[in-house]
Amino acid sequence: MKEALAEMLAGGSVKIDTGTFQNDMVTIKSRDDVLTLLVHLGYLAYNGETKSVYIPNEEVREEFLRTTRNSSRQELASLIQESDKLIEATLRMDGEEVAQRIEMAHQYYANAKFYNNEQALRMVIMLAYVSRVDDYCDFQELPSGKGYADILFFPKKKSSKPALLIELKWNHSSGGAIEQIKENGYCNAISGYGGDILLVGINYDEKEKVHTCQIERFEYEVYSYEAFRRKIHDELRIAEMADTDDIKTISFEKYILEIKSGKKNLAMLSEEKICRLQGFTVNEKPTLAGIMLFSDYPQAFFPQLCITAVSVPGTEISMTDDAGERFTDNKRIDGTITQMLDDAIQFVRKNIKVRTIIDPETLKRTDKPEYPMIAVRELIINALVHRDYSIHTDSAPITIRIYSNRLEIENPGGLYGRMTLDQLGKVTADTRNPFIANALEIMGETENRYSGIPTVISAMKKHKLPAPLFENDRGVFRVTLYNGSTDDFYNVEPDEKIILDFCKKPRSRSEIEELFQGRFTIAYVMTKYIHPLVENGRLRLTVPDKPKSKNQRYVTVEV
Repeated sequence: MKEALAEMLAGGSVKIDTGTFQNDMVTIKSRDDVLTLLVHLGYLAYNGETKSVYIPNEEVREEFLRTTRNSSRQELASLIQESDKLIEATLRMDGEEVAQRIEMAHQYYANAKFYNNEQALRMVIMLAYVSRVDDYCDFQELPSGKGYADILFFPKKKSSKPALLIELKWNHSSGGAIEQIKENGYCNAISGYGGDILLVGINYDEKEKVHTCQIERFEYEVYSYEAFRRKIHDELRIAEMADTDDIKTISFEKYILEIKSGKKNLAMLSEEKICRLQGFTVNEKPTLAGIMLFSDYPQAFFPQLCITAVSVPGTEISMTDDAGERFTDNKRIDGTITQMLDDAIQFVRKNIKVRTIIDPETLKRTDKPEYPMIAVRELIINALVHRDYSIHTDSAPITIRIYSNRLEIENPGGLYGRMTLDQLGKVTADTRNPFIANALEIMGETENRYSGIPTVISAMKKHKLPAPLFENDRGVFRVTLYNGSTDDFYNVEPDEKIILDFCKKPRSRSEIEELFQGRFTIAYVMTKYIHPLVENGRLRLTVPDKPKSKNQRYVTVEV
């Protein structure tokens, strides 16, 4: 029974004979009777074709796991406890302990006679990590890069744990498994995921009868830094499925005329050489930059390099309007960079409020949008120009979210190079995609003079709105514009409102310090805002008995 339960918890199924069940809860004589009863009670599902049972969904799986973990039957509880320890060792990146615990699982679960290939190793791994269902969803043979990732444990929304990408080897080496993950680009399976990834290589040496394990951390931030240090420009990667005809469009011809008339040193060059010098082709193949700037439909080659835009009726994505609709508007915006810029501006203009002001002296009508459109335009063009175009974010679009009290614009790729949040708008920035930025300057879409952030800050101030909120979080750069609307219950100041919105998920003192970096010291923020908000019941402490705990977090009290 314990083996059957472990296998189902691990995501597998177990064959049973339902014919012995007597349709009552008293005459239970075998394992199959118990499992058949659980089918009748709705805790298990039955597959008539394979004559096997399995756990139907994650909620039931988690309940089984909780029950087993607290079971009075020590043998069952110990299986879960050993799995918990295996996961802890994996997260500590202790490859030696992980190998030892997999060896123990191998001895427990696998008959030595049949433990003779990589598939048998896979079965043991899935069983050994059985308690993963608390925090992870799992995928096997996931298509990615140049092959298939063996096992992926992907963290659930509620989990803060890293993703685990596991590659299995038989009679090779655990180091070779790690190299295969890197060389074949298996991390592409979760491109767009901004969190940490642990690469786990596991090998079984059949001759020595020993498991080995090697674990490395793959961090998006590490890649981003290496790309900056080594001057890797992902905008120049080749669009393998395209050819040069895909960028020889009307917009391309206009660009060639513009550049030849504006740059005398390029006027006598051929189109082919201009394309090469401008980063639109490499080895006579179009680059990502060329496709995104000139192709008739760039998303045919890069489907998720687009913008997703939504307008919601409240202050949270889960809120609905009177008709039960979550979105008042919802659009996928695609096309070239310039087309996406224009369409995104139109989407925002359509979905924000516009106030009509009449001059009392001239009686002239002036429309004043909820947000300064010059700031909106600068932020959208900034997202399109400075987003990360690497393979690690291929499946991550730019997002625009319009709430009743704010506008958020978010792009994949955190701050690039040496830039920090407190330096935004004050120093010259490193450019992640210089070829795209240069082309858009020639097209007249951007000045390329690092004036975008100062323009946004100035426009919000002139509009008498709170300062924009800039966030750099786990490979994502986000800007939030607040419309100045106030909650009568709170009657909050603009900076208090920024704090309350920021703390809708638990935030540490250091995170709050970074939020106001360059504006206020943390001592001032704590005295002026945080302590009063806690005293007034607008913020709560996650560790109320120890206000100065290093694990203290501040959370907004929802009303």
